[in-house]
Amino acid sequence: MDGIQFDTVAKMFATTPLTRGRALRSMAAGVAALVGVRLSAEPGTAKKKEKKIQLCVCASADVTTCQNKNKPKSKAKKILQNKPCSYTGRCRLGVSGCIGCAPANNTQQGTCLAGQICNAGATCVAGCTGTTNPQGSCPSGQNCVIVSGQTTGQCQNAVLGCTGEGTQGSCLSGQICVSSICIPAGCLNPANTQCSSNQVCCPVGSASGGQCRGTLQAC
Repeated sequence: MDGIQFDTVAKMFATTPLTRGRALRSMAAGVAALVGVRLSAEPGTAKKKEKKIQLCVCASADVTTCQNKNKPKSKAKKILQNKPCSYTGRCRLGVSGCIGCAPANNTQQGTCLAGQICNAGATCVAGCTGTTNPQGSCPSGQNCVIVSGQTTGQCQNAVLGCTGEGTQGSCLSGQICVSSICIPAGCLNPANTQCSSNQVCCPVGSASGGQCRGTLQAC
């Protein structure tokens, strides 16, 4: 310790009332500063462990990418910002934090249920795509009927088509039976009145298929 440092320490002791404990700590701090050692914080000032938050982390609108995670509050906030399809709480069956399906190209089932295709507006609508078998992307017991010149079609019961002319009948929710063929109903049919900008059209197969609701979860 050189003369200037000694005078500074001495002056501090002379002008500041100290308890024995504080004096000892002050002396130790002075010595530690000289040798480049940092003392631990005062007792009781240790950083508290950050509370963790439960998240459902989804990489996209595809619900198969969603996973339950527990993250510290600060990290959780960043995850919600960087992965907008994620949400707080436990993952719910068949639900991502994004309203919509993928890929939104009006030609594939994508992340929709069997008997649906993902349209250009990222909404699941009634429809199917054909493959090497008659069922195509339809639910079990139904066939995908595609009109000549079209790439997508509608699901029908494998044997008799639908029953209940002019109603849902034996079709899925969001469809009506017309001439023994299940066709989109309600807002799922572009020819009908569409939902407002702050609503979604509930997909076929959901409890409110073909009806407008505030969120996809409300369908």
